[in-house]
Amino acid sequence: MNYRFLDQFYTVAETGSVTQAAQLLYVTQPAISRNIKVLEEEVGAPLFEKKGRNLELTDYGKILFQRVKKMKMELQFAEDEIEAYKKGEAGVVRAGAGFVWMLNFIPNVVTRFYQENRNAQLILEAATTEILIEKLNNNEIDFLVARLGNVDPVDFQQEKLLEFEIVVVCSATHPLAKSRKNHWRDFKNYDWACYKYDLQVFDQLGKIYAKENMGSPRIVFQTHLLISLMMVVSQSDLLSVISSQLLPEAKKYGLVRVPGLAAVNRFASGFCMHRSKILSPITLKFIDTIRQHAKSAFRG
Repeated sequence: MNYRFLDQFYTVAETGSVTQAAQLLYVTQPAISRNIKVLEEEVGAPLFEKKGRNLELTDYGKILFQRVKKMKMELQFAEDEIEAYKKGEAGVVRAGAGFVWMLNFIPNVVTRFYQENRNAQLILEAATTEILIEKLNNNEIDFLVARLGNVDPVDFQQEKLLEFEIVVVCSATHPLAKSRKNHWRDFKNYDWACYKYDLQVFDQLGKIYAKENMGSPRIVFQTHLLISLMMVVSQSDLLSVISSQLLPEAKKYGLVRVPGLAAVNRFASGFCMHRSKILSPITLKFIDTIRQHAKSAFRG
């Protein structure tokens, strides 16, 4: 298949319009329509169908679109990798990190890495695993370190570094903080503050409530800022859940782990990256710095 024709097909699929695709690619509309016809003849099936004023992919078109998308990504990988190798250890590291990693591990990693690699440039993004995987798919980052997610093992490789516990916290002055023998039934009269991206954890909490015939946990405050969550919980009788790795930080805000309770949940955390992408030497060096720091944390 002709790459130029595939690129035109991809742009039409993205915009839903031959007119818009022609404007973006500086190609005439008749030429694009003709080239898509050629592709349809090659695959032996229609690629688009008319829906109002827009063109939408047929089931055959969706299959081709996913393959072309992957092909374009691989070509971008090649360009990035060649450019990275030209720069050697003076290249750019583009990484994503989960919030626990960004708050508790990455600052020390960056400090150590920068001391040894003054010519490197780090671009780090903090987000949930789901958002970071999307960024990985769109070639916005080269790898991520976060809670390991559900990804296609054919396209991605994952490496477990640590296992985190999710624990219940409250203000140091909370009645539950003063008891050594807390039970889940003691939580019935208290409401919850929720980190916006921890809703999966609250699903697990809901199962615990159901098992104890307590109904559902009542969430009265949600935020996407961990610091706001800690501050609100420290100044109220609300309860919340955080990773055990964040307990030292939470202590600074007057929070403590509720005594006498097992962890709400556990999850594996580590690296995720494309199998087919060859990472630059400087990116591999940064990954190894994270790996060594994680091993030290585990031993500690």
